[in-house]
Amino acid sequence: MTGVIFEDLIRPMTKKPISEKCASLIMKVIVVVIGTICVGLVFVVENMGTLVQVHFLALQYIFMMVLLYFKIDCSYNLNVC
Repeated sequence: MTGVIFEDLIRPMTKKPISEKCASLIMKVIVVVIGTICVGLVFVVENMGTLVQVHFLALQYIFMMVLLYFKIDCSYNLNVC
């Protein structure tokens, strides 16, 4: 992920070529930033607890309803499916 961020976002923005040492330092900083964000999100999700579970169940219910709707719709329009 760090390599993709570096190659696709940072390298095109620079006008001069980036040395290997500088590229290594930039990628290490990106790794630390992404790791900090991920650990922070773990604490956020851990503290949300049941709210995340309720949200997941609601999304699952909506997904199943959409699947059932299209299944029922296709059963009436057999020439289309």
